Order: sequence, then C-alpha cells, then structure tokens
Amino acid sequence: MVSFLSSYFDHYGRFPKECSADSGYVSEENYSFMNPLYIKEFRLFSPSL
Repeated sequence: MVSFLSSYFDHYGRFPKECSADSGYVSEENYSFMNPLYIKEFRLFSPSL
C-alpha cells in the first residue's frame, strides 16, 4: 500500500483523501504511513462462502 500511495503522490502531486483495499493490506506499516497524512481508509471484506 505504501508503494501504491507513493506512486499516486508522484503522479498527482498529492495523496488521496480516501483509500480502499481488502483486508490483506491491514498492517501497522500501512496505518503508520496513512495516519499522519489523514488518509481515510476503508477495508473491503470478501463474504464467507
């Protein structure tokens, strides 16, 4: 997620206000990167089968 957000910044000159990803991207590294930038995160979960 950090590399994606860094690439987004390089391309658009700013970070997104919101970011969505599945639960596989939940990590301390991602939260630590997003929190100081005030990026609101949304996690999407797959339904149980």
